[in-house]
Amino acid sequence: MPGEHSQDVGLSVLEEIKRCILQAVDRFLSEAERRFSGIYELNETFSFLNLHALLQSDNNEVGTTTFKAMYADEVYLSELPVEIERFKYDF
Repeated sequence: MPGEHSQDVGLSVLEEIKRCILQAVDRFLSEAERRFSGIYELNETFSFLNLHALLQSDNNEVGTTTFKAMYADEVYLSELPVEIERFKYDF
């Protein structure tokens, strides 16, 4: 039509495929980032329960700071070192 430019036509087939692929990659990356940040937070909170870390540490309080802050109302913190020691030697 008069006054239209070739840029107004829209995307070619290859450009549309590229757009779809880039959109899928962007969605994948954002979802992976969200999930791994959640896994990182879990690790930060419960890493002291890792058997390997427990067996290498003589101090039962190492790594429990975040856990204690999050679950202070739900866990008997005075019994936590005893339970960690029991957990450590059950294996």
